[in-house]
Formats: sequence, C-alpha cells, structure tokens
Amino acid sequence: MLVGTFIRDRGVTRTRTVAKDVLSYLLDNKIVAVASGSPKDYASCLRSIQALLVKEGYALEKQSGPTEYRMSKAHEDARDDYVVMMVPTVTMVPRRPVIYLDESFIHHHYT
Repeated sequence: MLVGTFIRDRGVTRTRTVAKDVLSYLLDNKIVAVASGSPKDYASCLRSIQALLVKEGYALEKQSGPTEYRMSKAHEDARDDYVVMMVPTVTMVPRRPVIYLDESFIHHHYT
C-alpha cells in the first residue's frame, strides 16, 4: 500500500508522520483531489485519511504536538513473530519453498 510505504519510509528517518503529511503526499501523487480554496472539503478529506490510518492499524500517539501515526503494538508483535519464524525457513540450505495462501474465502463466523 502506498500509504504504508510512505509511513515506513518516514519512520526509518524517525520523522513524525501525521494525517496532514499523508494527505499532502496523496495530493502530490494525484491519488486524492481536494477542491482548492475549500476548507470544508480539505477537512472532510483529512477526516477520511485519519479513518483510513486507524483502519489500517496505525496507532494514534497523543503528544504535546500533533497526533502521530505509527504501527500498533499488536501489529509490531505479530510482524516480529512472523520474521523470527520465517528467517530460518528462507535461509536454510537447500531452500524450502514458501507458499502463501489467501484465506479470504473462509467465513470468519463459522465455529
């Protein structure tokens, strides 16, 4: 995802990322269009970006300055566990094939 890559790239340089940064990035890349001179349209688009960031799992960090977005602790832990499991798998000789399966067809409410 374009937004995730943008936030990760800024995180590498320890640059704080707020929803306005993401919105300006999307505007620069012509992913989002906002009517110029319309503060209501800009505010509406900014709220949508904030909702997108929360939905994608980025945590809100309230600080003395603007709100900063980063990956939530649960996502960080899951990613770290996955990397710990996968590094030995992909570095062993001979290399084992890794097959990724999409489980979107499974209904989540079945017991």
